[in-house]
Formats: sequence, C-alpha cells, structure tokens
Amino acid sequence: MSDEEKFKLKEFLQKEKEFKDKQKKAWEQDLKKIKSEIIEIQLRFEERISTLFKKKLFFDVRIMEQELAIIRLTIMLHDAKETVIDEKKYAEEKIKLEQDLKEREEELSLYYATVADYERRLESNKAIKEQDQEIR
Repeated sequence: MSDEEKFKLKEFLQKEKEFKDKQKKAWEQDLKKIKSEIIEIQLRFEERISTLFKKKLFFDVRIMEQELAIIRLTIMLHDAKETVIDEKKYAEEKIKLEQDLKEREEELSLYYATVADYERRLESNKAIKEQDQEIR
C-alpha cells in the first residue's frame, strides 16, 4: 500500500468513525426523545386511569347509596306489615279485654244485687224478729 492509499484509508476510517459517532449521537437523541415521549404517554395514561378510577369510585358510592335506600324502604315496608299485624293483634286483645270487662261488670252488678237482696232480707228478718218479740 502506498502512502496515499494509507492516507485515504486513514481518512476513510476517520470519516467512518465520525459518521458512526454522528449516527450514535443521533440514535441516542432519538432514544432520549422516545424515552421522554414514553414517560409523557405513561403519565397521561396514569392520569387517565386515575380519572377513570375516581369516576368508578363515584359511581360505586352512588350505587351503594341506592342500595341503602332500597334496604331502608324494605325495612319500612316490613315495619309497616308488622304494624298492621300488631294493630290487628292489639284490636283483638282490646275486644277480648272489653268482653272481660263487661263480664266482670255484670258479675259485679250481680254481686251488688245479691248483697242488696241479702241486706233487704236481713232487714226483713230483723223486722220480723222485732215483731215476734213485740208479740211475745
């Protein structure tokens, strides 16, 4: 190889090295750019996921509120049914107690009538005894 060819080879290798360095720098810049885009996309994705999660929580809370309202209405209906049943039971008990009261009043009235009759008989017997004593 001659000096000129060596020089051209050296120049070629130098240019090749410069080209590879430039190519490497360009690729590194592209890589950095792509990495920053990936990070930006990731942040937007995470932000979107966070927003959707918050919406999901919001709707979950609304659903639970509606379920709670349904449970409360069910309890109110159940209580209303029990109230009707209790009302019937208390009405029956009231009628029974009123009948018992009537019977007791009748028995008491009969008792007072019997006492009054005994008192009249007693008075009558006393009067008869007094008359008998006067006659004797």
